Amino acid sequence: MIRYLIMVGFAVSLASQTQPQILGELLPDQYAIWTDKIMLGVADREVIWNNRPKTWEIEKTKKGYRVRLLLGGGKWKGWYLTYDPSGKRKTVFLSKKPTAGSYWSLGNIGGPHTASITAKAGKLKDWYLDRGEPVKRKDQEGKPYTAHRVVLKEKKGSGALF
Repeated sequence: MIRYLIMVGFAVSLASQTQPQILGELLPDQYAIWTDKIMLGVADREVIWNNRPKTWEIEKTKKGYRVRLLLGGGKWKGWYLTYDPSGKRKTVFLSKKPTAGSYWSLGNIGGPHTASITAKAGKLKDWYLDRGEPVKRKDQEGKPYTAHRVVLKEKKGSGALF
């Protein structure tokens, strides 16, 4: 499991007589998510497996875990990793706000070993986040590369790890 650490610094004015305080909640858990040496990323709002990693926040809720795009997300920063719980669509996508398909099961989070990611609700419940068909993309410099769609599969394949 790769974990990114955030260093927080406080600038305290010498003229101030008050003690520095941490405002807000604790820092979120941030992860890289990968399969077969390629990482979970985003290109034009499409969630893909590529070698251009993004940082994802994993937040525990009563309904399950939510996974949000953080560092490197550009205009999609803060959007949620989502699936269609009706099962009509197996491709994973981003949504601006959490939906019924934005909740995931994550085994062994925070433990010493990697864990799989599975859908938490609907017809795709317990299906695995995995690698789909290849797609051609171009990087910011216009150079072509091959990425893979991110899909849910009923049986565990190479699977996504965090």
